[in-house]
Amino acid sequence: MGAYAATVAAGGLALAAVLLWPARPRVARRFARRGAAAVAERVSPGSLARAAAPAAAFGAGTAVWGAGIGLAAAIIAALAGWSLAIRARSALNVAEATQIAQFTSGLANQAAVAPTVVEAIKDAAPLVPGRVGQAARTMAEEVWIGSLPEAADRFAATVGRPLAAMCANVLVEAHSGGIQWAQLVHILDTEAAEAAETARHFHRHVGRMMGQIVSTLVMAVGVVAITARLAGTAGAWLVSGDGQTILLAAAALLGLLHVWVLGRAQRELR
Repeated sequence: MGAYAATVAAGGLALAAVLLWPARPRVARRFARRGAAAVAERVSPGSLARAAAPAAAFGAGTAVWGAGIGLAAAIIAALAGWSLAIRARSALNVAEATQIAQFTSGLANQAAVAPTVVEAIKDAAPLVPGRVGQAARTMAEEVWIGSLPEAADRFAATVGRPLAAMCANVLVEAHSGGIQWAQLVHILDTEAAEAAETARHFHRHVGRMMGQIVSTLVMAVGVVAITARLAGTAGAWLVSGDGQTILLAAAALLGLLHVWVLGRAQRELR
């Protein structure tokens, strides 16, 4: 029982690392500063789903096979959910970086015919799809009733990406730059195109890695489940104390091995 208890503790630590690494210790400080209600407003449905999956896996595994297997199942579910979330975030980064690049390309094209950067924004914004396009169209409407700096700041805040903030800053500089605004817009277009290509390159590699991680986890679970199903003695051993200890230790090792890779990938996406 001593070895089993130690393995359960290690598995619990691995699960905590998997669940808490994306936010790290800032979660506690943020919660204490803003309160539960403010934190609840910032929790997305995807975050709730990623938290619910390990909880459901733990409950189901514990009810059917025991606490050790339940905790192992929770670690596997948390790793798989985190990998899929990173893949989805990377795909969204590619989509929105591409949309920003389309917007800056439209601005660069309009620089040859539009007399001002405000006119260029008005003509380029309707050609951009997605959330970035909606924010650009809102900015194009707001520049006629307010100032460009304020509209550009709202555009950057709405999109919420460093590339959008850079775009807003360049547009403000271009607006105050007089006849040289076209040169600034062309530089912005080049930077945005390079950022979009970097996002696509990152997604090609990270997306493939995340898929491999999930496939490996699914295959590992499948092999164990098939073995337990086809071999009665193996199944009986797996639900015993020794079997649960081995499975939990393997899951904890998977968690500790993957948490660094997944945490680094997530930090790169911020």
